[in-house]
Amino acid sequence: MKIQTINYQRVQGLPNYSNLKVGVVVQVEEGESPDEAFEKARVFVHAKIRLLSGEKLDQPRKELDSYGQEE
Repeated sequence: MKIQTINYQRVQGLPNYSNLKVGVVVQVEEGESPDEAFEKARVFVHAKIRLLSGEKLDQPRKELDSYGQEE
């Protein structure tokens, strides 16, 4: 099996019961492993969510528990 594209999406819960969904489809380049392409897609989507939700990328991210509360 040859993996050619990877689709990565994430939904982030926001206040007032709203959600933000960000996703990307990436093409696996010749010589690139699917794991590398997946990691690049994941980092890109998580950075976009942080920016769109008002977080600054130069600050450490607050870790949330499974209920979305700060630990």
